[in-house]
Parts: sequence; structure tokens; C-alpha cells
Amino acid sequence: MTNEILIQDADAIKLASELSDLTGDSLKMVVVTALRQEVERERARKARQERIMNITREIALSARYGLDRANQEAAGHGLAA
Repeated sequence: MTNEILIQDADAIKLASELSDLTGDSLKMVVVTALRQEVERERARKARQERIMNITREIALSARYGLDRANQEAAGHGLAA
């Protein structure tokens, strides 16, 4: 199995070439940089989603059991109280 990537998409090649021309970086470098940036954006998106889910759980617990009970439940689930 090889670790090579072959890009045969005209739009991808055009975009990578344009970015290479604008930055002065090689095609390889602009592709790697773009992929790194996308990975970081996705990690941040997932972290935000987890925080939102934790806040939603806290709200649901406080609505169901009252604030004191929600704080106890949140602490039991590793959520911020």
C-alpha cells in the first residue's frame, strides 16, 4: 500500500495551482497546509459541538430536577456545574 495521493480533479488542481502562485509555496506545501487548516477547523467544530451538548444536558437536568439536582448530576457526569 502506498501513501501517495493522485489528484485528477481539474478544479482541485486549478485551486491548488492558484494558491501556489499566490503564496509562492509548492503545490505539495499548499495542499498540506490546506489539509492541516481543515483538520484544525474540524477539531474546533467538534469541540464546540461537545460543549453545546454539555450545556444542553445541564439545562435539561436543571429543568427536570431543579438547579441543585442538576449541579449534582452534572458533577457526576463530568460536566461543569
